[in-house]
Amino acid sequence: MEEKLAAVESRCETLEAKCSSVENMSTSRSTKEHIDRKFDSLYLHLDQKCSSLENRLETKVDTVHEKVERSLKFHEYNEMLIKNQSWEYSADVDTTDELIDSGYTYDEAEFIAENAQDLKSITTKMRRGEFPYERYGNEKGVHIDMDNVVVPQDGDAVNNMMLPHWKEFAAALKQF
Repeated sequence: MEEKLAAVESRCETLEAKCSSVENMSTSRSTKEHIDRKFDSLYLHLDQKCSSLENRLETKVDTVHEKVERSLKFHEYNEMLIKNQSWEYSADVDTTDELIDSGYTYDEAEFIAENAQDLKSITTKMRRGEFPYERYGNEKGVHIDMDNVVVPQDGDAVNNMMLPHWKEFAAALKQF
């Protein structure tokens, strides 16, 4: 009987070991599932943090780009002003009387004198970095108003008198 008791005890010990092993496996699976859930949670949290940091970085980079662009434009504007400090309008602006004395009709002389003076004024303001006239809304560019258009008897002569003024204007516009 002792042998049977010893065999039963041995069998019980074997069953207890198997039960313990099964419990360990169960705990092991539970621990693995717990670790997987923690990993997934941590991964999601880190992914959200990365996205947030990426958005913040993009915003900062955009802000820096805007500041650099403004600084560059400001620098270019200042360079233009410095370059134009000693600039002088090189084309002669004749009066109506001087042009009449040179053989132009009154209408031609008035056209040349007024428009040359207007171009000189516009060009000078642009060289100083100013817009020559008031701007409204989102208008771009420079408005030139030449209302006193006449049909000259000698169009080539009038155009030749205006050419130096247009060259001055074009050079100022190119850097404006």
